[in-house]
Amino acid sequence: MFPLIAVDRRAALRYVALAGTHPRTLFAATTQPQLAHRIVLTATDPAHVSVATAGRLLVPLLDWFRAGDDRCVGTVVDDEQWALFLADAVAPWTWQLGPLNHDWQLTPDHQRQLVALLAQEDATLDRLVQQIDTVRQGLLAHAAGSTALEEFGAYLGMLQQVIVDRRLTDARRAAAGWSMLIGLAGLAGGLIPGGLAVSLVVGVGVGVLGSLHPRGTDLARHDAEFAKEATLTTAAASVAAAVHQQWIANGALPAGFPPPPTPQPGVRHPGLQFRDDLDTWLAHLPGGIDGGMADHVDRMVSTLMNAADAGAAVAR
Repeated sequence: MFPLIAVDRRAALRYVALAGTHPRTLFAATTQPQLAHRIVLTATDPAHVSVATAGRLLVPLLDWFRAGDDRCVGTVVDDEQWALFLADAVAPWTWQLGPLNHDWQLTPDHQRQLVALLAQEDATLDRLVQQIDTVRQGLLAHAAGSTALEEFGAYLGMLQQVIVDRRLTDARRAAAGWSMLIGLAGLAGGLIPGGLAVSLVVGVGVGVLGSLHPRGTDLARHDAEFAKEATLTTAAASVAAAVHQQWIANGALPAGFPPPPTPQPGVRHPGLQFRDDLDTWLAHLPGGIDGGMADHVDRMVSTLMNAADAGAAVAR
């Protein structure tokens, strides 16, 4: 029966909905775990289900794995791919696990438990890092509204705490995690009020990323605090760059007005250096450093950074 359900979206959705109260019928009783995985992925494909439906389907199954009811114990055959499956299932929906997100009506403790599940196995985290495009698409699809920047800050702080703390002992894996975080950080500019089009946001992120010196990447592999600081600095620089582009587009600044700073290559404390450079740039805005335009940028950057600190604390 599973092969037929796996290729029928409606049947998969119905079966997974029923299996939510009895996950063992989906995972532990099958001799082909990969088919069970495929059924869940078909049922929760973001192209075909709403955010709320995905939550109703996925959360009970994730809780079952979290409780230790699966792994390779009590199943008909060993499910050697369960850790990869978890990452594949959650990758489009990581935004819903952010500390300030309420799409799935999860309590903070419940969100922390599900995030801890993803960080429990190296294979799960590796796969999630490899799924950067899917993670990014989910973020861009669901991050919206007046609180999106603050929500993103908490999300990024949580994610970097999980990824950086788990990956710094292995240079290759650390570099992959670093690339994922920087790639996501560059999207922050699209979440400011009246934010830029996605194409412009990606351009801003690439520009900020390009300013980081290779030495910075080496430091990130061996110094968790540097990696976190550099990631948040990239996000803050993306926000400032997006505001600048927004003001150029609406005529609040003349077309030739210099852009804000980007993270300085190779410095040991990119956040502190960026803050100094940003203050210098703010002082040249109309109204000076105490004017309304400077205050707007400062509030956007502070909103992001403060939320990121809170998100990291949640993930510890």
